[in-house]
Amino acid sequence: MKKSKKIFITLCGIATTAILPVATISCNDDKLAEKNGKEKADAALKQANALAEELKKNPDYSKILETLNKEIAEATKSFKEAGSYGDYPAIISKLSAAVENAKNEQQKVDQANKKIADENQKIKEGAKELLKLSEKIQSFADTIALTITKLEGKKFQIDETFKKQLISTIELLNKKSVEVKTFATVNTIKKDFLLSELESFKEFNTSWLEKIVSEWEEVKKAWSKELAEIKADDDKKLAEENQKIQNGIAELSKLSKENSDLAKTIEETIAKLEKKFQIPKDFKEKLTSTIKLLNKKANEINTFVSTVSKKTEFVLEELESFKELNTLQFNEIKTEWAKVQEAWKDQLKEISTK
Repeated sequence: MKKSKKIFITLCGIATTAILPVATISCNDDKLAEKNGKEKADAALKQANALAEELKKNPDYSKILETLNKEIAEATKSFKEAGSYGDYPAIISKLSAAVENAKNEQQKVDQANKKIADENQKIKEGAKELLKLSEKIQSFADTIALTITKLEGKKFQIDETFKKQLISTIELLNKKSVEVKTFATVNTIKKDFLLSELESFKEFNTSWLEKIVSEWEEVKKAWSKELAEIKADDDKKLAEENQKIQNGIAELSKLSKENSDLAKTIEETIAKLEKKFQIPKDFKEKLTSTIKLLNKKANEINTFVSTVSKKTEFVLEELESFKELNTLQFNEIKTEWAKVQEAWKDQLKEISTK
């Protein structure tokens, strides 16, 4: 039989003697357990507190935050009151489960908020589409009214009963346009408004309009000959108006150059006269101001011409009004300059002969 050995060891700093058959004992085991326990507890609390800080940023997480803070407080208390580090794993496990639960609840809130945001965006876009539909309905009413006016203007006879039906349709379209616009601007911004309500309203009114448009197409077929004659007249008028616009643009370009040329002429005349004659300071300032005005007008006219050229639709009256105003102003300046030239005729004659 093998004899036992006497082994002198130190258990946690206390010298003692033990008779052991085989022994491998480390006095650092308890210290290591303490260190690991503290580190894991600190890590669990750090993770929980970090999530709590994140939850504070959004009021929608308030209930989740309240629950998590209770769990953090309870865990902190449990760590302090634990009998040994052996109790830590259970506390950490409970706190970790609370953190995961908070994250899951946070995700549910985010998903719910996203769903609401998506629905609100769709409502916003749907409201815009309804406004377009309102404009389309109004435009359609205007088209029918204008067609009646043009037909009667060409002395075409419209059956009185049918005309009343058309007028009734126009009134209905105008009423519907207002109704759709009101729904888009008032109903859609209500707190409890539902996307499904908007989609149902839009679908119904779109179908309603398509039905009336279809019926109007049948009317236009019946009036095809008369409408073709009206279209021919409209096309002719449009071509004539476009030609007038092009002519007006050419005239404005010429007027812009005339403004620039007159500004340059006045400037050069002043420079030539000052070489030999004295021009009163206040009068020279007026002439300088006139030069600036002419150059400014030239730029304004060029900008106007450039804008007109880019527009797909342009009102001839706007061009004619602009041209008339600027032509009148230029002619006034030109007349005043002629008077100045008359007053300076001797001086101008003298410098022109040199």
